[in-house]
Amino acid sequence: MRETISAEKFYYDLQNSRVREHAFNQWEEYRKQVTNLLITACDQGKTLAIFGAGRGNDMDLSRLAGHFREITLIDLNENAMQSAVRQYSLEGHPAIKLEQQDFVGITDEDYIQYLSVMGREYLQMGYVLNDPVSQTFTELERLYEKAGKHRPDFGRKRYDYSLVLNVHSQLNDTADWIRTHMMSLLGEPVDYHNRTAVRILEETALIVKKFNEAVLAATGETTFIGYEIGIQGQPGDGIQGALQTHQDLRKREKCGQIRLKQQDLLTWPYDRKQKIVFTVLLETLSVLL
Repeated sequence: MRETISAEKFYYDLQNSRVREHAFNQWEEYRKQVTNLLITACDQGKTLAIFGAGRGNDMDLSRLAGHFREITLIDLNENAMQSAVRQYSLEGHPAIKLEQQDFVGITDEDYIQYLSVMGREYLQMGYVLNDPVSQTFTELERLYEKAGKHRPDFGRKRYDYSLVLNVHSQLNDTADWIRTHMMSLLGEPVDYHNRTAVRILEETALIVKKFNEAVLAATGETTFIGYEIGIQGQPGDGIQGALQTHQDLRKREKCGQIRLKQQDLLTWPYDRKQKIVFTVLLETLSVLL
């Protein structure tokens, strides 16, 4: 029981550390750029779905509510969406709808169990957590078996336009995030090229593909998909989730499912204090399905 409580606290502490308390103020210029792009590109009086809407720090919901007939915020975190509505004083606004949706199919309880197995195995057995024959790896496979059976469904051509902004990199980052933080805490080296890391990347590609399929199926005219292509001032091989998104979109473009209309580079000041500033590629894509 002690392990479960410890795992639960560790997990929610990690989740809470994702929240950027000063995001609304620090992202003002970025939010303005995203909002201007949407208003310029979309006809007035139509419908918009915002996938992964969260707290609404990325776009100005007040301005968008004056342009679109209906805006549907879609996210797993209903409290975050309600916070977004309050932040813009849009409570009861007829244009704003909230829809709680699970994009991946893995619950908080699943991740806490994964973390609990990981901690118990290390403390009791002394296994290096990167070992692919470990109980931890088996637990990871259980999570991904659930994800494999989950099919996100946002309906068929429900929305004229859709927006997905910096969501793909978060779809399957939690398992690896837990692993790297736990190993750092335990003083273990993190291997980014072992079987566990490779398995996570494999699943990321599958989750991204299914999510994109569901978003495109729900979009009637144009989707706006933005993803991080790098952290400014830091070398790297790409942001996982975002990298798979780029690859998936190029495949869909090649086979005629979408047509690239426009690309815009944006600066996302995710956390200036920690000097984490992303370059985001926002693609405007006609849906041809």
